Parts: sequence; structure tokens; C-alpha cells
Amino acid sequence: MKWYETPESSNIVAFAYSPKLTALFIEFKEQRIYEYAKIPKKKIQEFRKAESKGKFFHAIIKTKYKCLPLRDRLNYNRSELPLESPQLHFPGI
Repeated sequence: MKWYETPESSNIVAFAYSPKLTALFIEFKEQRIYEYAKIPKKKIQEFRKAESKGKFFHAIIKTKYKCLPLRDRLNYNRSELPLESPQLHFPGI
């Protein structure tokens, strides 16, 4: 899974999308990574194209999709997170 850096964002460091899980992973500057569940690929395409990732996130993703905090960035590098591992994801979704 590829991570996309967002240096233009004041809040979001990077994001990645798993089509297999239909899950969006966002790393925030507050040093946490969150998973947002059941996000259609079309919304991810809109998010990638959004001029302001933060505004899109707050208006569309944060308000409409379930969230699961994953790991503290201080203890884990995002490349070390087993994001395709089912035990990290929402049970029963």
C-alpha cells in the first residue's frame, strides 16, 4: 500500500488507501494514525484531488465514516504497520 505525503496540509502528514479493505489510513501531525472504514474508492479519488485535504477530511470523512485509532507514530514507523492484517480492523464491519 502506497502512502501519499501531504506537505501542504497543516494537519495531515500522509494517507494510504486499501481497496481490499476499503479503508483509508491517515497519519496526523499529532503523531497518530487512524483508519476510516468502508470508504468508496470514488471518495478517495476526491480526497486525493482536494485542494485542502483537511477541509475535505473534516467535511466528508470525519463526519460520515467510522474511525479506529491504530498506533502512536512515536513507537511505530508507518511502513512497519501491518495495515492489511485483519486483527487491526473493525470487527464485524
